[in-house]
Amino acid sequence: MYKVFINDKPLFFLPSLEGIAVSEGVGIMEYDSTLVLDDFFDYHDHNMSTIVLGSKADWKNFCTLFFSIEAAGGLVRNKEEFLFIYRNDKWDLPKGKMEPNEMPEDAAIREVMEECGIGVPELLNIIIETYHTYFQNGNWVLKRTYWYLMEYSGNRTLTPQLEEGITKAEWIPMKQWNQVMVNTYGSIQDVLDAYN
Repeated sequence: MYKVFINDKPLFFLPSLEGIAVSEGVGIMEYDSTLVLDDFFDYHDHNMSTIVLGSKADWKNFCTLFFSIEAAGGLVRNKEEFLFIYRNDKWDLPKGKMEPNEMPEDAAIREVMEECGIGVPELLNIIIETYHTYFQNGNWVLKRTYWYLMEYSGNRTLTPQLEEGITKAEWIPMKQWNQVMVNTYGSIQDVLDAYN
């Protein structure tokens, strides 16, 4: 199964509906290689979420309809608190595009350090991979992000990377994640859910 957020609504790419309970408001369509992105978007806009039935090869073909970017980021833990950033009026986690020939693990650590001004965190394990789309420079972009759990034991003052539109970087305990969950992206909710 693949899940991609389009306009912050999930589109699921599945081989079949076997064992899947479909609720009201979910659109179901079979993958058709003759369809263009506008066809998928038009259908998806009329549903709370969409299921596209297709093979792994169909998923790869679907991905070619977008300009692809790979990114990496981290959920950073410091004792009982976790590092969040506030960007574009939403809570987010530090992440960014991978540089050419950069490994996802290295990109995740670099982005956390750059966006929050902390020292080198210890990378523990991968949590999840997420996909989301956005429109930029005349192209629809499909961003695949690798998310890692990290540990940071330093006490360096957080410094948000203002040139990246980050206005706050804060340590937030898990018991206060509800303030994040009500004002964040679906893909970030998936990262936090996968950690729990």
